[in-house]
Amino acid sequence: MKVSKNELTAALKKSFEGLGFSYGDYLDAAAMVTWSEMTGLDGLQTLERALPFIDAGNSQSPALGYRYADSNNPHPVLDAKGASSLLCGSRIVDLACSLARKNHSVMLRVDNCRNRLFALERLSNAGQRGLVAAMGWFKEGCFSWATIGAGQQYPALKQFVCAPIETPLHQSLWLFCSTAEKDCWELMSAALPELANANKSEQREPQTLQQAYADSLEQGIAMPVPLWEKFDLLTARVLVESTESSRAGAGE
Repeated sequence: MKVSKNELTAALKKSFEGLGFSYGDYLDAAAMVTWSEMTGLDGLQTLERALPFIDAGNSQSPALGYRYADSNNPHPVLDAKGASSLLCGSRIVDLACSLARKNHSVMLRVDNCRNRLFALERLSNAGQRGLVAAMGWFKEGCFSWATIGAGQQYPALKQFVCAPIETPLHQSLWLFCSTAEKDCWELMSAALPELANANKSEQREPQTLQQAYADSLEQGIAMPVPLWEKFDLLTARVLVESTESSRAGAGE
């Protein structure tokens, strides 16, 4: 089946509300998934894999832990405490943007963060705020790297095959923001020696994402029926059961 952007966004908002997301969180989460799907980044498939984890009581936005820089790691570190970026991605990027405006540039490492792909929509938001931004993460022997220039709407994506990393960093996300053009990859490589001999395996230009988004607007978004049915079940959780009391107040 095919759905429009508005139909998908509305269904996602209600679904995330049914999962227990608060008002601001479910608005942001719906925007992240819709954007990821419309730009050809398989947002719906990623969400479907994440739903069992989120539905198992992992739907509360965490209080992000913060560690100051030390001699072994010169960059601030946040702890997402195992949360999905659907819940913490907005606050992480907002913090990076705020620190960049204050200090001209910042690099953050976010540990214990799941579903990091979805934070790309927030990264594109940073670009539209006039900042240079980049983010990277490891997954299955590859390092994904996204960059966006000031004033741009869509990031460029690159994927590198690289050496194995220590296990704790498998759920980490590196985020860079700056008020001026910088060589983000050089800074990232300095922070992660594992990238020294990385080989690029795939690349997507901003125009590719932009065209996919335009095609989705015009042609609609392919929606797997089983996933849409899951959305219906999640939405039903927030529907008010009809009672004498609810009917009496319906016209107020």
